[in-house]
Amino acid sequence: MSQEHKDVTSVWQVVKFTLFSISAGLIQVAAFTLMETVFHLPYWPSYLTALVLSVLWNFTFNRRYTFRSDASVARSMLLVALFYLPVYQCTELGYFDTAKHTSGVGEGAAPKDPGSFDSGWGGF
Repeated sequence: MSQEHKDVTSVWQVVKFTLFSISAGLIQVAAFTLMETVFHLPYWPSYLTALVLSVLWNFTFNRRYTFRSDASVARSMLLVALFYLPVYQCTELGYFDTAKHTSGVGEGAAPKDPGSFDSGWGGF
């Protein structure tokens, strides 16, 4: 395979990865909105459901169409789950709340009520 062909293949992988990631974000927003507005679920089950749907979509399509991986699905899914578990927990603990950590951005945004802390596990 020539270097030019490898470069084109790499660029095409980046484009596909980006498009699937954008579609996963749209799925997460749509699922979250549906869970909260139609089914009237509380925040954390809505968020967790939307996150899981988004990750499954992104994982499945990138695995199949972007990277064409033939690695073990079970092992790959376990690695994805191990990656997202701390991401989800950090999100719930507010570590990714940029309004708290940036100057001028998000000023006036209401801080998370400290009395409403939810570990995200729902007592499980």
